[in-house]
Amino acid sequence: MSSRFPSKCCDEFGFGLSAGRRPDKAATCRENRFPAGKAGVPHYDRNPNFQRWNVAETRERQGLPYRLILGALHAIGKVIFSRPIAVCSRIAVCGGRCGASQPARRWNMQNVLCYDVSPGAAIVSNLNVPFAVELGSPTNTWTCTASRTSGIATYSCASAAGQTVTTMSPGDLVDIQTCSDTSFNTLWRSGGTCSGTGSFRCKGTLAIAGTDPNGLTVVTLNAGPDTTGITGCKVSNEQGFPQAYSVRHWTIIGTFLKGNGTNYAQIPSCSSVDTYAQNFTFQDNLVAPNPTNYIGLKCQGDGNTEGTTSEQNMTDITNLALNHDVIVGRLASSYTDYPGGASPSTASWFPPQVVCTTAMWDSNCIGFSGMMNDPTLTYQPSLTDYHGYVLDSSSAYKAGGSRQASDGQQVGANIGDIDTALTLNQYSCSTACGTGPYPNN
Repeated sequence: MSSRFPSKCCDEFGFGLSAGRRPDKAATCRENRFPAGKAGVPHYDRNPNFQRWNVAETRERQGLPYRLILGALHAIGKVIFSRPIAVCSRIAVCGGRCGASQPARRWNMQNVLCYDVSPGAAIVSNLNVPFAVELGSPTNTWTCTASRTSGIATYSCASAAGQTVTTMSPGDLVDIQTCSDTSFNTLWRSGGTCSGTGSFRCKGTLAIAGTDPNGLTVVTLNAGPDTTGITGCKVSNEQGFPQAYSVRHWTIIGTFLKGNGTNYAQIPSCSSVDTYAQNFTFQDNLVAPNPTNYIGLKCQGDGNTEGTTSEQNMTDITNLALNHDVIVGRLASSYTDYPGGASPSTASWFPPQVVCTTAMWDSNCIGFSGMMNDPTLTYQPSLTDYHGYVLDSSSAYKAGGSRQASDGQQVGANIGDIDTALTLNQYSCSTACGTGPYPNN
């Protein structure tokens, strides 16, 4: 069993460095190896990075080139022993020759089975809370001067080491602080109100036309009188990313309790608060940790409130897709569906337990074939045969059931497709990218 990262196409660039060879035993993840051109292939156009994924104990992994790459991140591997996945944007690759990493864009992660996710203090000692999917936040910052004409602010930024362009594009969120004229600064909040003061940042302003991703000019709307010579502005891309990150058809199983016995699973989670990730999709997933160790979707600064409040501060709800998920042990009243904004949630499901007490599914359980007909409700995070996480024929979450996924398929991972993918032994690039094909081992 082995894994390769990134795709064969990207391997051929030859920029990467190995990042260790020892597998982490915290979890077992199985996912599709997508044939070229198949829907669901992860795509990226910046430097994607699993920053908190096997930081100390990684299977052989290759750093990605720093430069802009358009291509497909096809397979992570046959079987991956890993910590859960966090998409962040800052890693030292290329032996430090490549400059600062820029934010991740356009990740599509589909059909993933993660089970036996059981971090303990000795294994995942760098984590405050266990997680399966976590949104990270970049912190590239430039010092800029600013001017305002007819309600449009222009920030002219200074080049910094490794940051000779901003890569910001129209539509990206921009956080702006410390300008000598505070009317240029983006707002902070206290008690949920964006009043300009407080300890937590409100959603920033959007970059508009005139922003140059290949240069150092950022343009935003900004009401106020015309003025020039504003100094000291700190312009940052710490909000809005990862952008267009899609997590669909995941099945997530595990005890998740951290070794200190006090911190519980947050799925999805984030590594820093109030990041307002743009175009985040969390859809058609079976989120099924041990219910006693799971405290829901949770990542928000002032209060760390589960569900709706975290949705609003963790993501940009104007382009969020959060629906058709099974979120075990939590309450619909705590959540809001997006798009649409229906609250309490009616487009996701909240069974109190994972295990079914009888041989037939009911609304109190999920219906995994390996966790049926058990009145004792014994949770099984590490079945010997992962096919026990296939949905029972009676489960309403199967394709055609009353609680099927948004695309008419089963909620969670299609394990049959994973089985098929495990038999593939070659990957052929869909476009000319080198000498391949190469064996997927």
